Amino acid sequence: MTSRSTSGSISGSVLDAERYIIRSGLAVVINNSEFDRRLRLPDRPGSLENEAEPLEERFKDLGFKTILLTDATKKDMENRFSEIKSNLATKSEQIDCLIIVMLTHGNDESVYTQDQAVLVDSIMNYFSAENCEELILKPKIFIFQASRQSSQSFGAGIGDRKVKQEEIPVSEGAEVVRIPNEADFLAVYSTALGERSFNQTERASPFLHHLIEELKNMGVDDDFYSVLTREMASQDTLDAKPDLIEETSTKLPVTKGTEPKTNEGTIYQSQLDQERYPIKSGIAVVINNTEFDARLGLSDRSGSDVDASSLFQRFMELGFESDLMNDAK
Repeated sequence: MTSRSTSGSISGSVLDAERYIIRSGLAVVINNSEFDRRLRLPDRPGSLENEAEPLEERFKDLGFKTILLTDATKKDMENRFSEIKSNLATKSEQIDCLIIVMLTHGNDESVYTQDQAVLVDSIMNYFSAENCEELILKPKIFIFQASRQSSQSFGAGIGDRKVKQEEIPVSEGAEVVRIPNEADFLAVYSTALGERSFNQTERASPFLHHLIEELKNMGVDDDFYSVLTREMASQDTLDAKPDLIEETSTKLPVTKGTEPKTNEGTIYQSQLDQERYPIKSGIAVVINNTEFDARLGLSDRSGSDVDASSLFQRFMELGFESDLMNDAK
């Protein structure tokens, strides 16, 4: 498929802004509870009424237009994503933020639709700068409530057909701004890579329970990253049960009246309740690879030295112990 794009202008104030201006948004919540029996996956009872529907309501409260898909096949999901992109392209719908939530089973690189596994990267790539230019410079948030354990099964991609972009002539003297293909992306996972995600039948999982509560209490001046920071801190409590450990990706579990096990330490409640990380020192390693072994068949990356040097200098100014590595093996 071929399309022709036209060059556009981006205001410098938009590029320099510290916050996104969000006047409208779309949240798509995909909840898969029952699966094709050939996948041999257990059902996820309670997920619709305890997680998907309350989460959809929170997004509505925040002024988002919402779409709720239940037990969606790969084709169902592709069709809905294509419809969203088509509406954006024809200007019949304009949004400043896109949120995709998937509540399902998964593995280290895929999540499951009702009938098959789909690569996480392909879901995100569907709305990349290359594939959905209408969302360039607009936040795209992906939330995955799914396990991330290793698996021998491989997921399929969605939207595999690439749009061939024709080269656009640029007027002499015009300043060219190159937007990274995955700029303005934020991916949120319920658990760490290699771990199982905890699920309950009578109430929302710890991850989604706290996320729903934090969205409910979200203030006018709050940003989504701050909400996520508070949500992660809320998952760890002094009464945490061992089953909840698998949902936690950033802090050690703490229990009352037990001796710490090997490699576990003490965490105080004041640390769990804080909204920001206290950073007194840090290490920054900048790895800049511009030339590669000929056997890899990769082209050189010109211009990267300036970026790496500037980034290294910035970390030094912030007081970080910094190291710059060029063409590291």
